[in-house]
Amino acid sequence: MDLDVSVTINELISALSLAVDTEEDTRHYHGWRVALLTALLALQQDNPKSKNLFYAAMLHDIGAAGLPRHIIHYGESHRNCSEPILTAHPLVSAEIIVNIPGLETSALAVVQHHESFDGQGYPQALQGAQIIRDAQLLRMADFVDLKLREEQIYDYEQLMKSIAAERNAMFSREMVELAGAALRRELFGEIRALDRVPYAFATTKDLLGPICLQSGIDAVSATLRVFSQAIDAKHSYTEGHSRRVTRYSVLIGLALGFDQQEITQLEWAGLLHDVGKLSIPRGILDKSSALSVKEYHRIKLHALLTFEIISMITDLQHIAPVAAAHHERMDGAGYPWGLRGEKIPLGARILCVADAFDAMTSNRPYKPDVNAERACEILRQNTGTQFDGDVVKVALPILSNVGISDYNVAFSSGAPDELVAAPSGLAGLI
Repeated sequence: MDLDVSVTINELISALSLAVDTEEDTRHYHGWRVALLTALLALQQDNPKSKNLFYAAMLHDIGAAGLPRHIIHYGESHRNCSEPILTAHPLVSAEIIVNIPGLETSALAVVQHHESFDGQGYPQALQGAQIIRDAQLLRMADFVDLKLREEQIYDYEQLMKSIAAERNAMFSREMVELAGAALRRELFGEIRALDRVPYAFATTKDLLGPICLQSGIDAVSATLRVFSQAIDAKHSYTEGHSRRVTRYSVLIGLALGFDQQEITQLEWAGLLHDVGKLSIPRGILDKSSALSVKEYHRIKLHALLTFEIISMITDLQHIAPVAAAHHERMDGAGYPWGLRGEKIPLGARILCVADAFDAMTSNRPYKPDVNAERACEILRQNTGTQFDGDVVKVALPILSNVGISDYNVAFSSGAPDELVAAPSGLAGLI
């Protein structure tokens, strides 16, 4: 497969950041603007880590994706929220970032990005020089983004006044002075207006260039596995879902005679098939009672969002229709496009079977789980209407066997063991 790995990783990070920041039909651009501001601050002091900080900043709040609402709604201090995930999100975000090739060195900055100079921050209540400089930069960028939202700041002097008010509290005197120098008056319009953020973000991204990656590492697959964990982490009951769907799909693809390139593409589509769910409110996905018509329509939109997000990644655009069509049905009654029969990509027909099997055999709030034998029987009964008969025929012996094995076994199509296990390096950072 011919692809530019560095560009693909960079586009993956940008796309995932945008997915996390999409709520209902609104794009908040929180990660993009924090990344832009972090880069401005880092470049002002000729920070050699400017590039890495820029990309890490895009995902600094990914650990908060499981909150009922987007993190911007909880205010700058977060002190009035009873959700444990809120105060833990710097740790969760860093645990994800430390496993993305090229971003390992910025994970500690993410761990500390809610620490305050006076020791009143979290999660470790560090103070003064205990907080690394990169974390202070990220803290300032996050503060500015949220202040612009909360207080509807319209002029440069008002922003500088808000920052100065936190001198020796949230920030050191030096950091306040750095912000004054970096966030210049002529840049204020680009920083403040949300509709200008995509352009300013893209300009900064082009200026910094792509992340430098080590040779000999399967960076795309490694990053996608990390991202699939982040997608599934939005809901406790979906933990491991994308990995299991990918595992089942790859096994079915192998049995159908897929070659190595086709298997790799199927694996990547499986890992990203639910990325659109990042924008769906947790209250809808967690609902144990029947969904309203409006809620069901919202659920169905996740497939289109999956298509849009993956289509942002140049070298993965060809897998977008496969990943997004995993809820299409052979009788044409599926979504998002109502495709019928062989008009549904074969990879999507495989994902459909694997996804349904995992949903049936997993404990979810809206239904009781069933055993593998019963799940296979339901697949058989719905052959020709919901599922492709040829796929089901091949899948049944595979799923009946994996169904009695450990569902959480990690699966890799040829990747090194250390990438499959993806051990966290976070423990050594704090």
